[in-house]
Amino acid sequence: MSEIIIIKPIIAKIIKGLRLKQKMNQEDLAAACNVDRSYISLLERGKTEPSLTKIFDIAKAFEITASQFVKMIELEQMRMRDVE
Repeated sequence: MSEIIIIKPIIAKIIKGLRLKQKMNQEDLAAACNVDRSYISLLERGKTEPSLTKIFDIAKAFEITASQFVKMIELEQMRMRDVE
């Protein structure tokens, strides 16, 4: 039986990575997603996870589809599973 991989830190890593790659600060991303900057901080620290609606908003802010965003999460989860 393989170990369960927690999704929150994966989401955190991907959001922060995409944000930095696109040279956005947390305020920019928050404004694009119509949320407070503190929510983005919570996401990036893995303290919370976005709702499905917010996944769509986040993906739109990064100019990708929600399915591309979820695929990134899935690929990172698979990579982590392979490392273990």
